[in-house]
Amino acid sequence: MTSKTKKYIYLVTNIIALLCAFILLYKAYYQNNVYFSYFDYETLFYAFLSVAVIHVVKAIRLYLLFWGNKLSFYRFLLTYFKVIPVSMFFPFKLGEIFKIICFGNEINNYLRAVVIVLLDRFIDTLVLLTIVLAISFYENILF
Repeated sequence: MTSKTKKYIYLVTNIIALLCAFILLYKAYYQNNVYFSYFDYETLFYAFLSVAVIHVVKAIRLYLLFWGNKLSFYRFLLTYFKVIPVSMFFPFKLGEIFKIICFGNEINNYLRAVVIVLLDRFIDTLVLLTIVLAISFYENILF
């Protein structure tokens, strides 16, 4: 396969994955009757703010993991914003596979992308366990 053919296959795969993610979001929104009318604006603002802060922290952490791979910050952000909806809405970690493919294509090393994405997942798990243990410790001490 030529380089041009690989780029077209990669582009078509990206478009299909993003369309499927947005279709799943659309179906979840309209079929499950999810409405935000019962939220007040302050709660909605803090929810969006917390999601934004979490994604900024995760993006910075992932960029630091890709630090020595000659990946520009602009290309990283484009790829990161491309994989966010796929990672959020595809089941069974298919979004992580898509993330590996996208970042592996960006750095031209799929094995390194696998290791970095798995390391990112491991760090996510450590953060979650730390929060759970801190809350458990806090509840056992005070209550």
